[in-house]
Amino acid sequence: MLSGVQVQLLSYGSPWELRLVRGLDRSNGIHGTGLMRIMLDAHPTIRCGAEPMITLDVLNLHEEVRTNMLGRAIEAGIYPDALNNATRAYIEETIQRMGPDAPVLCHKQPTTFQHLATLDQLFPTAKFIHMFRDGRAAVTSSIKRKLLPSDKQQSSMERWHQHVLNIMRDCEKMGPTRCIHVRYESLILHTEQEMRRVLDFIGVAWDPIVLRHETIQDKLTNLNS
Repeated sequence: MLSGVQVQLLSYGSPWELRLVRGLDRSNGIHGTGLMRIMLDAHPTIRCGAEPMITLDVLNLHEEVRTNMLGRAIEAGIYPDALNNATRAYIEETIQRMGPDAPVLCHKQPTTFQHLATLDQLFPTAKFIHMFRDGRAAVTSSIKRKLLPSDKQQSSMERWHQHVLNIMRDCEKMGPTRCIHVRYESLILHTEQEMRRVLDFIGVAWDPIVLRHETIQDKLTNLNS
């Protein structure tokens, strides 16, 4: 793919979190999955880059064809191979062109995890990190920021639970060598331990620079949370 090196598509997050959760890293104000993204981007062999919002659109289209136009797609000869190959190529090209070359490419768009089973099929050698936050903190934070009505706590908790449960089930189907879970609270409280686990999972050497990402933040690829 890039530079003749096997490139991993590394994706992480939870769709519920992207809309409703932005856990705060008190040291620098970076929020939620953005903190993990910056720490990974600080590693010399990993390049994440900014969040490519268009990835979700093409995955939604893939799902639309597969669920609502399957008969026509098969008759036209575009399913499964043409549709899968086009979707894979679109996502790969987008990620590759978003920043400089690197042995490991990282893709951060948490909403894509609602298509985790499809991503597993399209990228059979990719690795996925599911980062999630305690549901009570997630709902409370969202209510404080008026993203959720204060009288819907129970239904919001149920919604959070279902989202996370669905992702965990898809993740478990892939197995521990392809998908792991990272609790946000653990990343904040036990940063080095969790990052060592994450980097070992990805298959890259430990580098303490990931703990000092703020010292090189201006050199990282275009940042967004």
